[in-house]
Amino acid sequence: GAPAVTSHIEGTPDDQTVITSDVTLDESEISRPRRMAEFELLGVAIYEPAIALRVARDQASENGSNLFDPARYHHPTSRTLARFIAQRFADGETFTVQQLLTALEDEGDREVASRLYFDGRNACGERDDQAMAALHSAISALESVTRREQLQEMVVIGRADRADDGTGGCGADALR
Repeated sequence: GAPAVTSHIEGTPDDQTVITSDVTLDESEISRPRRMAEFELLGVAIYEPAIALRVARDQASENGSNLFDPARYHHPTSRTLARFIAQRFADGETFTVQQLLTALEDEGDREVASRLYFDGRNACGERDDQAMAALHSAISALESVTRREQLQEMVVIGRADRADDGTGGCGADALR
């Protein structure tokens, strides 16, 4: 899809970047487990950005992956929130929920971000070790959903390839 546009508000500090909503994806095509996994991870990151930054840095140094790369997220609001987080983390900065809400242009995105903050608070509990566990659980959930979707896509592609080979989807073995 087309990347969302970011712009700076004239005469404001750099932390006043406006993040426009990413509406390039059809929400109805996003599975409930994927949406929930994305929202869970983002909620914890919004509630505990310092812990999320530390884990994101660790993952980047271990395997080169960007935990908050917007391309990893399918839901439009998830992608918008991930873009904000990725921009802040790329500069080595955390953020407050107020900074996030101020940066979001779309009211719907602000509502989701606010709800995710409270969901993140509920997931994290009172102690840092609970927040770390919640973050790792959310990362695992998103990775699991992503793997499952990739396998399903491979099965669909495999079926399409067999259907295209003239055997009616039965594969070449059916001709013998």
